Amino acid sequence: MNNFPVKIPLLLKGFDPLKYRLENNTYTINPRTIYQINFKEIIAQDWYVGFKSIVFEAIGKRYLPIYRMADGEFRFCLNFLSYKKINRIKKILKNLNFFLKKKENYNRKLEFNRLAFIKHIFDINLFWIHHGEYYTSKDKILLIEKVYEYFNKIASLGILALHFVVEDNNTGYASYIEPMIKFFREHEITLDKKNYFPFYFVYALLSSRDCDVLFRDKNILIVSNFDKIKKKKLEYFFNSKKVNKIDFYNISPIKSFFDVIHPSKILIKPDLVLIGGGVGTLNILAQLEFLNVPCIDAGYILEMYANPNLKGSRIFIK
Repeated sequence: MNNFPVKIPLLLKGFDPLKYRLENNTYTINPRTIYQINFKEIIAQDWYVGFKSIVFEAIGKRYLPIYRMADGEFRFCLNFLSYKKINRIKKILKNLNFFLKKKENYNRKLEFNRLAFIKHIFDINLFWIHHGEYYTSKDKILLIEKVYEYFNKIASLGILALHFVVEDNNTGYASYIEPMIKFFREHEITLDKKNYFPFYFVYALLSSRDCDVLFRDKNILIVSNFDKIKKKKLEYFFNSKKVNKIDFYNISPIKSFFDVIHPSKILIKPDLVLIGGGVGTLNILAQLEFLNVPCIDAGYILEMYANPNLKGSRIFIK
C-alpha cells in the first residue's frame, strides 16, 4: 500500500468507544485499533470536519456525489467486472445458498423475486448482494463501460468514501485494499486528498447530531425503494428533524444500475439528496448532476431511519 503509507486511527468525537450490536449482543471496539489508510498524517477528527465542511458548503449550491464503497462494492469491481477464473461448482453452490436465504445479515427481508432468480443459479458470473440486488452475465455486458465512466465522474466531481480500513485484530477488509488500488489505477480512476475520504464519515455525519443541522429547514429528496409503510416511517423521521419539504423517488430494489431518473417526477427543488440503491447507487448518483446539490449514498442509514431498531447495529451508527 505504498500509495497510502499512513494509518489514521478512526477516533471521532461522540464515537469513543465504538459499539455495534449483533444478534442481541453488544460489542465494544477501541477506535484506536481501527485505522483508515491515507496519503498523509492527519487527525481523524480534523479529517472528518473537513469532510463535513465540504458537504455543508455544497448544500443547495453544488453537485457533490458521494459514493460509499465496502465489501459489496469491492466484490462488484473485483469479481464481477473483472475477468478471472471461477470455480464453477463453488459459485453455483453460493448462488443456491443465496436463493434459499430468507433474510439478509441484519434480519431484513430479501426483496428479490425467487422465481425470476432461479434461472440464474447456474450463471457463474452472477453477482449478488445480501439484500437481494443482483446482476447477471448479460447485465455485465451492458454495464461494464458505463461503470468506469460513472466512477470517473464521481472521482472528478465528488467523493469516494472507501472502506480502506485495517484493524489490529481483524484483517478481513484489508485483503480488498491492494486489489482495489490496482483496480482504480488500471482504469485511471484517480484518488487524491480532494475525493478520498473514509467510508465511516458518511455514517458519522448522518447518524450524529450533525444530521440535525444538515436536515433542518432543508428540502430533502429520498431516492430509494420503499413501500407505503417504509415511506410513512421515513416521513415521520424527517419531520422530526424539522425539514422544510421531503420528496420520494422510487427505484428498483434489485436492479438500480438500470434505473433511469426522470426529472419531471421530482416534485421539489431539493437542497440535498439521500440515496439507497445498493451497488447501483453509482448509476443514480451519475444522473443527478442537474440538481446541483450534494447527493449522498446513504444506504443502510435510510434503513435505520425507517427502523430505529437498527440503531447501533453497526459502528458509527447511533
